Amino acid sequence: MDAFDSIHPTPAEWLRPSALAPFVQGYWCRLMERHYAPNTARAYLCCVAHFARWSRRRRLDLGELDRGARCFMEKHLPRCACPYPVQRSRHQIRAALKHLQAVLADAGIQSGDHRVDPIEAELRRFDEHMRQAQGFAESTCLRRMAIVRSLVCETVSITPTAEELRHFIAQELMRVSPASAGALTTALRGYLRFRAFEGDRVEHLLPVIASPARWRLAPLPQTLSRNEVAQLLDAFPRELPSRLRSYAIVRCVVDLGLRSSEVISLYKAVRARYHRHKCQTARFPVAEATFRNRRKVLRYSTLARSLSSSRFRGNPRHQMTMRLTERHECLAGNREAARSEDESHLLS
Repeated sequence: MDAFDSIHPTPAEWLRPSALAPFVQGYWCRLMERHYAPNTARAYLCCVAHFARWSRRRRLDLGELDRGARCFMEKHLPRCACPYPVQRSRHQIRAALKHLQAVLADAGIQSGDHRVDPIEAELRRFDEHMRQAQGFAESTCLRRMAIVRSLVCETVSITPTAEELRHFIAQELMRVSPASAGALTTALRGYLRFRAFEGDRVEHLLPVIASPARWRLAPLPQTLSRNEVAQLLDAFPRELPSRLRSYAIVRCVVDLGLRSSEVISLYKAVRARYHRHKCQTARFPVAEATFRNRRKVLRYSTLARSLSSSRFRGNPRHQMTMRLTERHECLAGNREAARSEDESHLLS
């Protein structure tokens, strides 16, 4: 298939008089051999036609492809006014020009610019470090490389100064969301750790990268009013299933301010004593539990479950457990009374 006939007539007219015309058919065959979709190959060929139109006006030589491609991407595309149907997608143009460079290299035409940019070399090493040493995913590496590349291009140095880093962070925070700000700081810290691994002194730069404020957590948590708490405590009628268990859990939350995980731990401790072979009362993991809440939990642990034929119910061992529970209540009451007496003695 003729490559010129596969695209729109206007881009084909841009390609025919250009210096790239002899390589168009080879370019098309390269994409077909690599199983690119026809629509993608046509889009890439239109990108090459756009570049050919611009380079013909600038009288660029084929050996200046690298420099011409950078100038085309950075200076022409932002203010491009070429007629329809022109391709202005940066990622498509970049990929298309990479294939064009490979086709020219296969034809024996090398770019005259063989100098290796030291900054680009360091960025490539950082990318290899993320992929091979840290095992990051492709998307993570691309996102962090974009952030670090913006930093390096702005500071024009491999390791920025504290003032340059501070200015870059302030500039980026003005245009990104709080979630993206977290990704920004993570990428910058990762790059500084890589520079430290390379032997650079970056200890003074780490405090400059402060984690963004999470204003979602700034206000105080919402709490129930007194009337709402009273309605909650009255919402346990006698016919409610597991009424004592629910009421004991709510009393622990209201009176002690326990978190859900702490209430669950307390509930598991109460249930665990019915699975023990030794007769002993459960030890409560909450040291500041009041005597009233101990009684609520103990009442649930002894009375909330219906009688059954289990060996832990309806036998002398269960009766011994009940007596131990009552003794635990008495001891707890004595400790509370002694503590109150000591506090009043100290205050007097």
